[in-house]
Amino acid sequence: VIRNAFESLNKYEENSQKWLKHFEDLQNFFKISKNITKIEIYDNSHLYGTFSLGAMVSARVWGFEKKEYRTFDLKDETIDSRDDYAILKHTLMRRFTRMLKEAQDIPELVFIDGGKGQLGVAIAVLKELNINNIKLVGIAKGVNRNAGEETLFLDSGEELHPNKFSSTLHFIQMLRNEAHRHALKS
Repeated sequence: VIRNAFESLNKYEENSQKWLKHFEDLQNFFKISKNITKIEIYDNSHLYGTFSLGAMVSARVWGFEKKEYRTFDLKDETIDSRDDYAILKHTLMRRFTRMLKEAQDIPELVFIDGGKGQLGVAIAVLKELNINNIKLVGIAKGVNRNAGEETLFLDSGEELHPNKFSSTLHFIQMLRNEAHRHALKS
């Protein structure tokens, strides 16, 4: 029992060190001045244009924080369930309004699954809520929608095309895939 406890503790410590290193790499990659302690990743999901929802997953320096995962059903019936931008806006408004109201931890970095358009929606929502201390990044799949061909759209207007063998890109893909998995599961 003691040996198993030590092995579990060592595995936890090793995993935590890997996550901490990934967070430090993201901080350097995106030139963020403060330490990243929380990342949120957003995705939309629907079933052939119906049953649309927004999904958010949270990551901390020790791993995914599943108790912080959220789904956002469309409560506003005026939103077209096929309008990706409107669903994202609805999701972000609900999330960040509540975050401000309840004085929750604000993430230093937010990934949005999508390109320039989705990133523009996120920028507009945070501007409307007067939140300006979050780095926003849109993740767009490549032309052929192949992993490794992603374009990262930054809130500064910059576009990045990371090397497909980059550990930073692999970590970003893992974060995005977890948000996608959560959206589909919900």
